Formats: sequence, C-alpha cells, structure tokens
Amino acid sequence: MYFRPTAAAVELLRTWGDGLRSPVDQWENDQGVFNRILSQWRSRWRKVGAHTLHVHDRLTLALLPVSTFCSGHVFFAQHLPKRLVRELRCLGYPENIRCSLSLARSRSRSRSLFA
Repeated sequence: MYFRPTAAAVELLRTWGDGLRSPVDQWENDQGVFNRILSQWRSRWRKVGAHTLHVHDRLTLALLPVSTFCSGHVFFAQHLPKRLVRELRCLGYPENIRCSLSLARSRSRSRSLFA
C-alpha cells in the first residue's frame, strides 16, 4: 500500500492502528481490520474511475499496477516481470516486491535483490 501524507490518510492509519490494538476476535489480522474499516465507510464510497474509489471524505483508493508493485508469488512463481520484458519490452524489475516472511530472504537473495 502507498499512502499520501494527507489528513484523510493519517485518519485511516490511526483508525487502522486502533483496530489492530483491539481486534474483534483473536483471529482478525491486519487485512481483516482494514477490510472492516472500509466496509464501515461503504455508504460513502463513490466510484471515480475504472480502478479508483473515493471512500471517505478526501480519501481515494486506487489499484497499484501489478507490474510495478507485485507480490512475491507474481515475481517468483509467475515470473511476470521477466515476461513483460520479453513480450512488451518494458523496464525490468518492479519498484516493490511484497513477500511473506517465510521464504522472502532466501528467495530475494537468490535473485540478488537483498544482501
């Protein structure tokens, strides 16, 4: 996720932090708390583009492009950046690769992404 430093984003992050400190049940994780907050604001959602939503006053959510901000599965298993270089002749590596902690270090080191 990428957050611009706006008052609405700060409010969302504070609300999210409060939710993480007091989850609804013991199994609720960070994604569950985030989803719960957004669903509470659902009545205020307004679609403004194909991949963009105004969700709360001045807060806008948009999808990040998977080629630039990909998950570990997309990068390591599906090899999307390599395919994009071959097929579309675009730039090589994404800006960000989000990995779970289980294999992140070894996989990243094997690709010379992490020292």
